[in-house]
Amino acid sequence: MKIKRRHFLTFTSLLALYPLSKFFQRSNHKGGREKRTEYKKYILLNVVESPSRWMFDTILRPTNNDKFIENQFIATGFAHIGQEPLDFSYEYKTFPHRGMNFPVMWNQSLPDSKGGSFVLKELAENMLIVRGCNMIFDGHEINSKRLDAPSIGDYSIAGLHDHTSPGLFPCLSLEGVKESGTAAQAYHSPSKNRIPIKHSHNHYVDYLLDSFLNSKEDDSSDALLEEILAQKFRRDHIGDFIKNLRQKKKIRNFVKENYSLIKKDYESAISKYQSLIDRSIRETRISNLTDKRIPGIKFPLTLKKRVHKDKTPFDIVDYIGAYKQGDRIIIEDDIRDIFKTAEIKELAKQMSLTEIALKYDLTNNIVMNISAITEMTTKTISLDDLEIKSSGDTVIISKKKEAKEEVLKISHEADSHETGSISTLVCDYLMWRAVASCTHELINRIKEHGKSQWENTLIHLTTEFEREPGEIDKGSHHGFTGHTSTFFSGSIKETSLIGNIYSISHDQTDVSPGCGTWGKGAPIDKLGNREMVYGNIATSIADFLGCPSPMPHEPRVFKLENGRIHSLVEAPTNKEFIKQSLKFEKPAAT
Repeated sequence: MKIKRRHFLTFTSLLALYPLSKFFQRSNHKGGREKRTEYKKYILLNVVESPSRWMFDTILRPTNNDKFIENQFIATGFAHIGQEPLDFSYEYKTFPHRGMNFPVMWNQSLPDSKGGSFVLKELAENMLIVRGCNMIFDGHEINSKRLDAPSIGDYSIAGLHDHTSPGLFPCLSLEGVKESGTAAQAYHSPSKNRIPIKHSHNHYVDYLLDSFLNSKEDDSSDALLEEILAQKFRRDHIGDFIKNLRQKKKIRNFVKENYSLIKKDYESAISKYQSLIDRSIRETRISNLTDKRIPGIKFPLTLKKRVHKDKTPFDIVDYIGAYKQGDRIIIEDDIRDIFKTAEIKELAKQMSLTEIALKYDLTNNIVMNISAITEMTTKTISLDDLEIKSSGDTVIISKKKEAKEEVLKISHEADSHETGSISTLVCDYLMWRAVASCTHELINRIKEHGKSQWENTLIHLTTEFEREPGEIDKGSHHGFTGHTSTFFSGSIKETSLIGNIYSISHDQTDVSPGCGTWGKGAPIDKLGNREMVYGNIATSIADFLGCPSPMPHEPRVFKLENGRIHSLVEAPTNKEFIKQSLKFEKPAAT
């Protein structure tokens, strides 16, 4: 057999630069489903724009002995709701579970994949909540990115894990509808590149696998030689190059043998998760939330005149801000009706790909952006189309002559600076129900792979930071000095809580000092009497994954030992504020 000269040159170049035995080493993949690795799995679920979590997983009063200062806008439901606009009041209600006071949502039923329901407290069985983390910096983009890459511009948690625990694919970044400035774009690895999955990719599995289905069986020797020459004959680079070639072939073989089954399972899972989402947010009848009509605003509206603390009169939005979404006021007859068309964009596809990626052992890392509720159909009016007139000790708010009511599809502003308390409470409550229901289903599917797989998986559910309630009913603020991260894993053997918070907001980093107990971080004795920072959480995650920490100078707050995650700090408590000098100034928001 005659060998072409260029093929001979390719072969001899490879032989000189890389040991022959390694060059001919074959993948041990023998067809069928990939043999499951023992590498840890890390799934970061980042709910973007920081919706309020008071009604969900921020534990504000762990025990009855912990001091808790109420705020009228920190609520888990309605204490009272009448038949007229503004005739309502809120309540923060808890129930005892596993030695802690959980928000009442955890004692309610959520939809399951069998058409029935489960009580949310089942999700707490293998759950660790870390609260009271001071993110130091203000701003969504910087803190969303820091959830994966806590040291700005440095390696990310998923990137370091990919480097030390290679999977069939590197990290899958499920970007959702927000394709910049989030954890899903923060990936940075010494040796890998993430795979971005965008909302514009209609079919996630086809996008992920298509290039391997349509690629040629073997790379041409010309291309190999070109790559070799480009490497400038550096032996270490050629080693990486050959490893990448083998990995591509391994993936190509696996995809071609399993594509039809993967695609079928993915499409079936989409229908399942979409049903969970729809049943969580549409036409619900939740006790003390959506079990009674929630009347919208009607005009003209006569109200008692009110003034601010500085004696300046209330403006229109100060009176009716509870019904505000952005620059519009919701005037639907029954606010519950706006959720009949509500969606959480991309969530069903994201959860489906995550389930399939774990089932077929496609990757060791997934970072997912989850968005707020959108596509709510409602009758609205612009604030600019309203006017206010004073009459004695009352005011009358009415529509201007040229005002137009419009039926629009609106999106919930989870970053609720300009979102009223009714919208915040109901939208965030329903969104967390959907996320919790999907997470519960995902965990059940992971458990099907066996005890070891569940123990080797860490699901991290979080937001950039908490929210600090405002002084009046027209929005909330960034609570960047109080972040919460919630973890689920088979290595978490009991429902646990870590972290101290202050019973009252108190210093110049707060927008509304004195606004009650909302989750502001307080010092931890085991950390040298300082507040927890995100580096402590990141180092703890890295410890579980068995990879280097992106912030190795920060001590852990929990650790994996003998197959069990346990706390390294004291029992959580609510602390009273003792005035002390601040160590930092509040940075500008981004």
